[in-house]
Amino acid sequence: MVSHLEDNPDVQVLYRTTGNVDLFVEVIFRDMEELNAFLENELNVEGITGTEVTIVIGPYKRCPCTGL
Repeated sequence: MVSHLEDNPDVQVLYRTTGNVDLFVEVIFRDMEELNAFLENELNVEGITGTEVTIVIGPYKRCPCTGL
């Protein structure tokens, strides 16, 4: 499942997480149709039992990562 998402050019960021979810996937699309197609076609694979979508409206603050 992870390699399937790693190879997808729409996936910008892929994190392994703790808590209620196992993965955090960041994708960027031009419209809701592209998002819906991704959800239906790319996340409809064995091992994914559910999804939660959060749409980012805009940042309050964004800092560059330095010193890593």
